[in-house]
Amino acid sequence: CEVQSTANTLTCHSEILEQPWLKKKEITVNCIPSNSRKKRQIAGGEYEQDPNNAEYRQLAEESLSKYLVSSGTTQYHKIIKIIKVTTQVVSGSKTRIDFTVAPTNCVVDSNGQPTASNCEVQSTANTLTCHSEILEQPWLKKKEITVNCIPSNSRKK
Repeated sequence: CEVQSTANTLTCHSEILEQPWLKKKEITVNCIPSNSRKKRQIAGGEYEQDPNNAEYRQLAEESLSKYLVSSGTTQYHKIIKIIKVTTQVVSGSKTRIDFTVAPTNCVVDSNGQPTASNCEVQSTANTLTCHSEILEQPWLKKKEITVNCIPSNSRKK
């Protein structure tokens, strides 16, 4: 047999799971046209992540605590929504998180934590939109957080 044309070639990926002791053999093959465009990642580029991931929620909580301490507010704020998360490989990893917070009926302590466990959001009319950047370099045991929050109803210029 001779190949007549390379215009309609396929690129295939196969996986074979063989368990002879169970007399089982499973073959999965997925093929796509070779001329289809592939989404390529840029080395060192930003990658969008799932904002519902618990790891990013924890980083947003740490960022919020840092903001509450540095802003000098006495009112604890609670995260309402994590809007967007991106990660980037730099000299370590940089995570950028955009999230929204609202004031609660609790007082904040000197570590940016609530003084009570049953804090309720008072109103979503006074929300803040926050942008946090977390640089982690585990080999240096370093985690650097920068965070800024602005009233959600203010416009960016």
